[in-house]
Amino acid sequence: MNIPKYLLRKNYGLEKVQNLIRLSNEAGMLTRQEIVSMLPPLLADIQSHHSVFDMCAAPGSKTAQALELIMSQHMKKNKKANVDEVDGFVIANDASSKRAFMLTHQMNRLNTANISIVNHFAQNFPFLVEKESGELMQFDRVMCDVPCSSDAAIRKLPQKWLNWDTKDSIELHPIQLKILQTGLELLKVGGKIAFSTCSLNPIEDEAVVAAVLKQYGDKIKILETGVEGFKFEKGLTSWKVMTLKNRKDDSNPQDNFTSFDSFDDVTLRKDSKLEEALYPTMFSSNYSDEIKQELRKCLRVLPHYQDTSGFFITVITKVKEFDEVVEKQKAQQEKLKDSVQKVPCQVMGSRQFEYIKVPRKDPDMEYLMAYYGLSKEFPVDQLIAPNEEMKKIYFVTKPLMRFMSADHFNELSLITMGCEVFIKNKSKHGNAVECIYRIAQDGIMNVVPYMTKRIIRTRNAEVLKQ
Repeated sequence: MNIPKYLLRKNYGLEKVQNLIRLSNEAGMLTRQEIVSMLPPLLADIQSHHSVFDMCAAPGSKTAQALELIMSQHMKKNKKANVDEVDGFVIANDASSKRAFMLTHQMNRLNTANISIVNHFAQNFPFLVEKESGELMQFDRVMCDVPCSSDAAIRKLPQKWLNWDTKDSIELHPIQLKILQTGLELLKVGGKIAFSTCSLNPIEDEAVVAAVLKQYGDKIKILETGVEGFKFEKGLTSWKVMTLKNRKDDSNPQDNFTSFDSFDDVTLRKDSKLEEALYPTMFSSNYSDEIKQELRKCLRVLPHYQDTSGFFITVITKVKEFDEVVEKQKAQQEKLKDSVQKVPCQVMGSRQFEYIKVPRKDPDMEYLMAYYGLSKEFPVDQLIAPNEEMKKIYFVTKPLMRFMSADHFNELSLITMGCEVFIKNKSKHGNAVECIYRIAQDGIMNVVPYMTKRIIRTRNAEVLKQ
């Protein structure tokens, strides 16, 4: 339906449609998403067994799509498979604690146990090493949708151009570059990273990609990708870097800009402030013809082609490991040898999730197992709680638990992980309730396959409607 949001809300004839969309969204059956924002998970080719790192995840539409791809392929391979047996998982990160908690709310709709939400500046994400094997915890797929000026989102943000300024891209370029470098370091050899922005400014797009191509050489390469039936433009190979003299002076816009072909042009001006603001990596003249030809594999989406927002995306694969990563792995291994116990948590958010594993021999746990008739195969070792009170118990898939267990120094600022499966009953009758725990609706699919009691089966659909 090509209907603006305000009409959908106000038109009485569309009230039922609007309610259906709202309820489906709340239930996790539907996610509202800009069509171009669906490209990174698709082009990254996410499979059911992949570990995925979403570096700048909020508000969570790409994260939800990645989880959906993992789960749908897992169930497609084996229709009788349990949801808790999936190998793939997602680490969703955001630099803002407020946005990270909002992301938690969005992910709770999906009821999946293979997600962890963390709160870090993406460029400073910690390197984790498994103590027993010494293995560096890297990812099969990385989604790197970096902070950008959003100058291409003119369809949904038409007011953006009222305050547009060249300094937005200039200030963001070094941050975007650092995030992409970190993402590549955290990527496994043979893995894929999808770098994307909702900007069409080459300083935020091709210049960032060209910088890592120059830095890592033959250790990475851009993959040729696309979506059948979707129209793209190839990446740019040359561009100017521009600065705006006076934002408020619109009398002669052409004279209000200063353009530079190379960083040498900047140094010739002998303007210290300008030299501090601009970087050699921003200029196309900084790169060889070979790198420029590689940039043609990048993809640009222009707004008028398909009535979408503008978008830039490129998919990069790692061919060889970086020397910097090998050194960081060795440093972490040495750190583990010298460590005695965990250091205190470094809390970025206002409420950090510090989990403990639920003891199998805990009396409440033993009673819970008996009450619901949970079989011996029920993976108790995959249950965690935020603290020893165990008011809420979460279920986490085994591969995700392995990854999170490599955080030996509490370097991860963890917001939440897994999904709720049991919640302590609050009763005004004290101990009158039969079982101290009830099954959480969010995690019911992780529990039901192991239950032998408290189940009512019916084939009569009319009973369910009553």
